[in-house]
Amino acid sequence: MKSEVGTVLIMVPDFIRIRGKRTIRTLAGRSEVTFGSDSEGMYCVTSGGNSLSISQEMVRLVCDRYWSLKQSGEINSRGTPCHLATGKYNTDEWVECPHIRTSPYLAAVIALLNREHPFVVS
Repeated sequence: MKSEVGTVLIMVPDFIRIRGKRTIRTLAGRSEVTFGSDSEGMYCVTSGGNSLSISQEMVRLVCDRYWSLKQSGEINSRGTPCHLATGKYNTDEWVECPHIRTSPYLAAVIALLNREHPFVVS
């Protein structure tokens, strides 16, 4: 598991920085989020137009959470693997959540990079 986490920790910032702006669906598939970077760092823009900063520490924490949930193999009441459930990345389910709005979006990037994202926008 550690090597997978390490690989994704490198891949997420590369995905955001190297590919320019990239739009993907959220884990629930109800909206989209656009990732990008500029001179100030990584960010995402919600479908409502809100711009949210992303730190490397956020990436690390969400990545650790994603792999921990995946390793548990838990399935929620809707039949979704818990590591792909948006609700597992907020403060109701995760006390140490680094940012209630950004964390689920980062989980969507991690799912995309692992070819597990249920909804993909080109």
